[in-house]
Amino acid sequence: MAAKSPAGSRSRTDSTSLRLLRLERALAVLLAAALRGRLQLPERRLLQKVLAELKKQRRRQQEASQKGRCPACLSVLPKPRARRCPWCGVLLSEARRAARESASAGARR
Repeated sequence: MAAKSPAGSRSRTDSTSLRLLRLERALAVLLAAALRGRLQLPERRLLQKVLAELKKQRRRQQEASQKGRCPACLSVLPKPRARRCPWCGVLLSEARRAARESASAGARR
């Protein structure tokens, strides 16, 4: 008898195979469009959806690999989800909100 795999690894395998199927479909759409010389609207939407999903995955991986830092003093936090910075005492949720607002204001200029 074969040993059953745990549910966690099965769902990871399923999501990987789904991701591969989506990428194969996107590649097929791109190849068909290259032969025609242009993208049709439904194909463009499909590719935008695939690219948006890849961007989300990259962002999640990047966030998971980065250690938490205090936006005020830039020191490495012992816990990435801490409420307060243990070194400067800043309330991190407010500091992150202020940093986002200042970054978005700078992008508008």
